[in-house]
Amino acid sequence: AETPYEWQGVFNLHLEIAKFYWETAQYAKAEQQARAALELPYAIPKTEQARAWNALARSLYHQADYAAARPLYEQTLAIWEKVYGTLHPNVASSLNNLALLLQSLGDYTAARPLYERALAIRETVLGANHPKVATSLNNLAGLVYHLNDFAEAQRLMQRALAIRERALPPNHPDIQSSRASLAAIEAKLREQIQHILPDIIAKGGKFKK
Repeated sequence: AETPYEWQGVFNLHLEIAKFYWETAQYAKAEQQARAALELPYAIPKTEQARAWNALARSLYHQADYAAARPLYEQTLAIWEKVYGTLHPNVASSLNNLALLLQSLGDYTAARPLYERALAIRETVLGANHPKVATSLNNLAGLVYHLNDFAEAQRLMQRALAIRERALPPNHPDIQSSRASLAAIEAKLREQIQHILPDIIAKGGKFKK
């Protein structure tokens, strides 16, 4: 029989291989590795199960199997909150992952408070200028953009971009992504203003000479 040390090594190897497959967009193979980690013939501690659940959920999410991914993300979040408390980076990551899934399902009302909780945790634990804070701001901006709150989306994306410009190399893809997203948001904001401006002027009455 495998010793705990040998089991842990095999378990970690499965998850490292799964990570490689995520990074190369081979999500079905990543799913296989996560399942293999969970199927090892050993009493896997809950904290390790949560790592594998998260890996499996991520693989399923990227294959658009949201129904299967959701309970795994929820189980992972419950374990992290129990083990680490409510203010921990792992909890923030789980909240963010679950929010992304809910947003993909079009449930923006349920996703928003999870994004906001993740953001608050990261600001508290990691500091206001950490790249993970920028990720949370970016995701929340994307959600409120879909709710047509372009002014709020602009404010959030401007913060995300400012953090990334300070924390990352000048040509980092996250900076380019934030700039492109901000440009799209500001274009929508200009359209919105142009659309409502005639009504504002009409309600204000004609100008007197």
